[in-house]
Amino acid sequence: MNCSKEVMMIDTVKLTMNLSRPLRKSDLDFQLFKEQEKGVIQGIYNPTVMMKKTGKYYPRLTYTERPARGGKTYQLAIELSVPKLVFNNNFDELTDDDFPTVLKALSDVLREMKSLWLFKFQLENLEVSKIDYSKNIVLDNGMPVSYITGIVRRADISKVYDVEKDTFRNGGHIFHIHTNALDVALYDKVEDLKQSIKSPKRAYESDSLVQQNLIDAFNKNRNISVLRVEVRLNGKKQIRSMLEKIGLPSDDLTFGRLFSSDISSKVVNYHWQRILSKVPKAQLDFQTPDNILVKLLTNDNVRPMNLLASLGYYSLMASSDDSRNARSLIEKKLGSKAWYRLSKSILPLPEDDNLKVLTKISDVIRRKKPTRMKNYFLLL
Repeated sequence: MNCSKEVMMIDTVKLTMNLSRPLRKSDLDFQLFKEQEKGVIQGIYNPTVMMKKTGKYYPRLTYTERPARGGKTYQLAIELSVPKLVFNNNFDELTDDDFPTVLKALSDVLREMKSLWLFKFQLENLEVSKIDYSKNIVLDNGMPVSYITGIVRRADISKVYDVEKDTFRNGGHIFHIHTNALDVALYDKVEDLKQSIKSPKRAYESDSLVQQNLIDAFNKNRNISVLRVEVRLNGKKQIRSMLEKIGLPSDDLTFGRLFSSDISSKVVNYHWQRILSKVPKAQLDFQTPDNILVKLLTNDNVRPMNLLASLGYYSLMASSDDSRNARSLIEKKLGSKAWYRLSKSILPLPEDDNLKVLTKISDVIRRKKPTRMKNYFLLL
């Protein structure tokens, strides 16, 4: 597991800007509608089909008018995936040093989209009302992400989260914990990207069209998979609460302050360690067929027949107190050389145990090195 500058483990962010005057429909060509019960007028501007066809990433804009004492309030919200804005994908990760680049890119794209002139110092001081912190962990030894999520699924989550719902879906590619305050997900980013091609509704992540060009690279190297640990803080109250839990001041929620490798790594590590603490360690290395299968699949020389032979062999050894009895039965039926021929096709079983795998993930999160897919795919 191969995982410089400290990584900025941030993805989607929602920035809000209070306006001194209302926007007219003609100003930004928003699609306006009115919620009559509350008197709220809201306009939404999503990237058009033509914009998406360019292969360039664009943010989503929302304009809101709300009744207030003595008049109305006017607000503009800008929601975007920050790494997609810079890299056109969110497999690659940002660093603290990338912030000036982020501000310039955002300023430029807003001006291009709707002639919104927001300078870098204005963007830096916008308040954050939603933010997703995450870490991409590249598994380059053939281990599937579903194996990691299967291990983590054993954790007694109810002891550390006020869980409304937890799901283990898409064949184990996603383990999602949903509470009334936040979402924590561990999922296979490569598989999620493939799901987005079939239907965006089947994917955990939205706006994946700009990075679908990466699929060919992953198909050419099936040893590469990407585990994503993601924490979604869905509101200012949740952001402040999270900052307090990791021992940081919660008064400043500006983009410039929350774009921080220190904050992002502490948030991701906080939730990863909470989950990890409730995984039953004593059961991690039972030689179950599932455990054996995943370890065998990490072998570069694996083929269908020797995979099945090895799986059967090690499963038999794990369930039998005396391997000599199994050998005797096989040789009695298939001949005296059958065991010898069978043993020649047996793959070695890696020594890495499951606890070491989880420890390596913890190390990657703590080291805070940015993931760059070009380190794994020379064509990128």
